[in-house]
Amino acid sequence: MTCNRRLAAAVLALAPSILAQSPEPLRGVVVERESGRGIGGARIYELRDSQATLFALRELAVTDARGAFELERAGSRATTGGTCLVRAPGRALGTFSADELPNAPTLGLEPAGTFVLQVRTNDALRRELRVLLDVERSLLDVQGASAPTLGRLSWNQGLVVADDVDAHSATRVASARFDELPLGVPLRLRVQALGEERRPDDDLVLIGADRLVERHFELTASVDVSGKLHRDRRRGEQTHAGFAGHEVWLTPYVRDGEARMIEAGASVSPVSPVSFISPIEPIQPMSTCTESDGRFLFDHVPPGVWVVATPPVEHLLANEPDSRALATPTSSVVVNFGVGAPVFATLTAERAGFLVAGRVVDPLGLPVAGATLSTADGLHGSAVTSGFDGAFVLGPLELPRATDDGLARLHVSASLRTKAWTRSAPIAIDGPVRGLELRLRRAARIGGRVVDEHGDPVAHAAVTSTPLGSDSLVHSRSVTTDADGRFDFAGVEPGACALLAHTVSFEHMAALGLDVLEGETLAGLVLTLRPSASVWLAPALLRTQHATVSLHVDGVCVAGPFSRSELVRGAKVPRRVPAGSVRVVRTRDDDVSTTPREELIAEFDLAPGETRTVVLPEAK
Repeated sequence: MTCNRRLAAAVLALAPSILAQSPEPLRGVVVERESGRGIGGARIYELRDSQATLFALRELAVTDARGAFELERAGSRATTGGTCLVRAPGRALGTFSADELPNAPTLGLEPAGTFVLQVRTNDALRRELRVLLDVERSLLDVQGASAPTLGRLSWNQGLVVADDVDAHSATRVASARFDELPLGVPLRLRVQALGEERRPDDDLVLIGADRLVERHFELTASVDVSGKLHRDRRRGEQTHAGFAGHEVWLTPYVRDGEARMIEAGASVSPVSPVSFISPIEPIQPMSTCTESDGRFLFDHVPPGVWVVATPPVEHLLANEPDSRALATPTSSVVVNFGVGAPVFATLTAERAGFLVAGRVVDPLGLPVAGATLSTADGLHGSAVTSGFDGAFVLGPLELPRATDDGLARLHVSASLRTKAWTRSAPIAIDGPVRGLELRLRRAARIGGRVVDEHGDPVAHAAVTSTPLGSDSLVHSRSVTTDADGRFDFAGVEPGACALLAHTVSFEHMAALGLDVLEGETLAGLVLTLRPSASVWLAPALLRTQHATVSLHVDGVCVAGPFSRSELVRGAKVPRRVPAGSVRVVRTRDDDVSTTPREELIAEFDLAPGETRTVVLPEAK
């Protein structure tokens, strides 16, 4: 009991000092500037952004009947230096610096003015049009001591159609009304649609003693929408190559959730080139074809927001299945503000190519949905997956450079994230294909043990499985052996692969080459670790980034391929490899052929613990 009394006495003794340390609130009063009467119900907001609008402002306080308010110090200091906004019914907006309230506590608000903008236009433009009024924030200072933080304040509103306006008229009058505007302060007017904006010739709004300004706009002019469809410029090209005779669409812009594609299975995007407002009445796009230089023209386009685009691949497949010069899908959003100014759109396609269509099936021939399509050359662009019926359209694809036999080919395959099935066998194509069937294969399984030279299991050894072959898209996978030295790889792709095992220090290594069959299970493999050897690869004479070097031991690729930059970074560190018969192979690629050309650089036997230096001859 005595302890509790002592504790209470100590708290009471400390209370005055604790309260003294708390910052005093910032106090002020909001009044009518002309009469000095307090304004009750005025609201104080924090004004953080130097380009702030009147939306999503954080409220700090509300004045009482006498116009007085208090602000907590911590809450009033914004990142812009404590700038605040005050609003009151029938009064113009004002700004002030909360940091100076103790020196200038009276905030005088002037009577408010009103600006009304009436616009005659069609519904397509009206839905997207925003009207903005801007003012320098320093001109709204109601403090009188000093101007607050620099920046602008914006009013932003859409257009509203009166209920009694004829809904069947092609153009209607809509309006935007702005209240709480300051008198005698210059305001700047602009209209905006989907990021594009226009300023009228007379963009200055100055509200006088009558406290009302009205403006009228006619945004009804149709214009020509022209443009050019060209290919992205390649290295060494001086100009963009245009697409000749290619179809281009023009359709009204619709937002997410409203866009639908006419062709079944086509993807939906915010700028879908085919869309409809209701599921019953589709809006067919306006269509034209490019000229020899890729230029196109749509004439007499009414006001609104429009999407200029190349057709989706489903449309191209149905109408131009054999073409080799189809543009990758591209689009551009343009705005006709109805003032008669011409509109130009630039469409840049990543490449020109052909389409490959078919379906993905499982090992039993049943369709597979959600499989990922890919090419070994990586030239198909964005990811494509099969539909619910296994169908896919891949492309437009561009053939690589010709191989040594004079032919250019792409290898197409499909894959699905499952341990039961693995990637389909790559199929070589050299042009447009329809009806291609990609059959997923049954995955193989590899397992076994890692032992030392005495046959004892080696725990915690790293085992890496690496698919071999130029068309392989699967990366290496690694596991660690358990206490009994066992390892296991599920979902292995059929074909040639290499197994490499090593201890943490790489002082003992083993390698094994395999040719795995579809659905095969190899469970009794044994990798025997032996003392490793080292190979130094000199990078000085490997002068091109188009060449790589790899190390093969007993016919198995155990290190590499290494590029020149990798050799330079690792010049002071030898490459650890298993002991055995070593072959150093250089693989070269150039601008003439895409077929990798292998060249034997060195061949020698490497004993355990031995170190050999290999100097690469200069590339010819």
